[in-house]
Amino acid sequence: MRRTLLADPAAASELRAVLVELAPHQCSQQVVDVHNTISGGVQHGLVIQTGTVDPLTFGSPPGQD
Repeated sequence: MRRTLLADPAAASELRAVLVELAPHQCSQQVVDVHNTISGGVQHGLVIQTGTVDPLTFGSPPGQD
């Protein structure tokens, strides 16, 4: 493939355009590594493992505790 693209710059340009079209859209959020650990036995309730959850409510809307 490399030889073909070097021999035909137009094909390389077309391939570049296809890759840009198929690439996932860049998001404005910063990507961070998250390492979650659950220990201490069986969890009988809700467990959420994430880097960021915003906003998060369970049951009643915020302010109606």
